Amino acid sequence: MSPLDLARQRERSHADLEDEQQLDRENYLPSAVGNAAVLGLDVAITAWIVGLEDDARPVVERCRRWLEDSVARGESFGEPPSYFAMRRHRALAVAVWLLDGENPTALFRETVRLQEQAWVDIARERALTDEELRADYLPGYVRDCDSAEEWARGAAAYERHGGRSLDGEEDISTLLELAYWVCRQHVDTSGAPPSWAATAQRLLHGVLDGWLLAGQGVSAAAWLKFGFWGCEATQTPQETLHKARELVGGR
Repeated sequence: MSPLDLARQRERSHADLEDEQQLDRENYLPSAVGNAAVLGLDVAITAWIVGLEDDARPVVERCRRWLEDSVARGESFGEPPSYFAMRRHRALAVAVWLLDGENPTALFRETVRLQEQAWVDIARERALTDEELRADYLPGYVRDCDSAEEWARGAAAYERHGGRSLDGEEDISTLLELAYWVCRQHVDTSGAPPSWAATAQRLLHGVLDGWLLAGQGVSAAAWLKFGFWGCEATQTPQETLHKARELVGGR
């Protein structure tokens, strides 16, 4: 039984959306418009997933405009700025997919590049272990390599940083391993693995409720896109986000 109470989450999300609708871009100039948009997109996508699409869509559209503005002005935020830039591009890519129904390959490629730059910048301040990379950075990176059609890049990073060897799809136990397996299959066979969606459903079932409770809408949407839309198990972003409600026990 999922700990997520959809009715209660809808109430929370409705209140969060009302707060988001009151925000003024001018209050976040000159350098925090993009960060505010990333946070707002988390709120809006969480609300969309739990059933408030009509209320959430205008906030998603506004966040997209703010993200595009932040990119155009070259906002620098946080330390290192490359990490914020990566999060901003990832959020924008997810927003474009959600609103346009197409994969923004170029945005995901820039997200991948910025993630690599962020690792270099972080390593200047402290050592990044392979264990930390596998736990905190590689899952999103390897997943985004699939959306960027940079499959060899994703597979190589997993292998370079000590990813576990896999004997087959039945051996996959984490989302990172699934993202790697998809990339590796594209490299080795020029095609997607046959049980991609079924494996994604098995793995996402245990984590989606936690993401929604924490308001991590962008991460949830990115993994749903990868797990179902990426292999054509779902046909539209709307159908893909609805899949999340099925996985946490709601309709």
